[in-house]
Amino acid sequence: MKSDMKPKTKANNLKKTIIKELQKHPYKTIMLMKLEEWCPSDSSYADFSAVVMDLMEEEVLIRIKTAGENRKSPSLPYKFRIESHGLKREQQQELRRQAANFHPAMDLSAYYRKELTVWKRDLPVLKKVNDYLQQYGTDFAGHSLPELSWKLTGNEKWLEEEGGKQLLERIHLWHQVERQTYPDPLMLAVNPSHLSEIQAGGSKTLTLLHLIVENKSMYYRLLPLLSFSDMTSLIYGAGRKIVAGLSQLPYQLGIEKAGNIQHTIHYFGDLDWEGIAIWHDLQKRYAHVEAWEVIPATDFYQSLAQCSWSQGKTNQRQQEEALKEFLAYFSSEEGSTLRRQLEAGGYCPQEALEEGLERLMKKG
Repeated sequence: MKSDMKPKTKANNLKKTIIKELQKHPYKTIMLMKLEEWCPSDSSYADFSAVVMDLMEEEVLIRIKTAGENRKSPSLPYKFRIESHGLKREQQQELRRQAANFHPAMDLSAYYRKELTVWKRDLPVLKKVNDYLQQYGTDFAGHSLPELSWKLTGNEKWLEEEGGKQLLERIHLWHQVERQTYPDPLMLAVNPSHLSEIQAGGSKTLTLLHLIVENKSMYYRLLPLLSFSDMTSLIYGAGRKIVAGLSQLPYQLGIEKAGNIQHTIHYFGDLDWEGIAIWHDLQKRYAHVEAWEVIPATDFYQSLAQCSWSQGKTNQRQQEEALKEFLAYFSSEEGSTLRRQLEAGGYCPQEALEEGLERLMKKG
């Protein structure tokens, strides 16, 4: 290592190099000799020692006194403990410097709590998202998800299949994308016996009944029974996709301009916290839509509750408000039983309901 003094910028670059290597270092301690190995051959001892002393002052490197010192000028310890919190501070400062160049709608604070490797992994696509925002802002309207995905990254599958949604959630942009983009088309079947009545129109007010089921298997079980029921349509909810997709119902039925139609929409999901939360989100989202009512399919739920419950799904978030409003549609005794099962970690998927489907569909 040469002893000639180099400019301050070279010392700054040297510090970045050492920090970068420390972040990859697999052990909690490190020898001074190892730090020296990371220095370019033309680095001076003055620059090297200044960087090490800076890192000690910033509590990134903590001296291990029992290991002794090298007795040069200035003298440096032979061994250090690497302080992870100190490294995190350095990382956060560097990320904040870089974040200043990104669009203000991108909240990058989540990366301050993650490993630097996550930031480096996401950085190329973050730059692409930033380029889009710098040009168009947060106007995502008029696009389907594949179309917007293509415009953001040049990959139409990125948002739905390759982690794009999760990244936009991380930077707090997904809620804007979800609200503005076109939802997926509804997956529904229409009762043929109701078509003529709908198409006839007239001044008489029609009340159309619809049944949404959360899972695909239940959709296919009920499909052969649709024509014998009072339901106008049977809709596959596909989990949370239905929350946005339900807005397409009048358009896909071809009655978006009809002013004399009321929709009563029954929702039947799994008896677990997530299934109840989906109904609650549907109810809240469409509560303002005139002549729409979204209610639990109580007959189906009552029958499902009589089936064998399972234990598990402890990772689901318990939403008390959703549960309270859901249970208001049941008797106090039924509500107490459902609450007790759910709070004990129980759940009952739709697939458990195998008998009585004909009766339930005819009951409508």
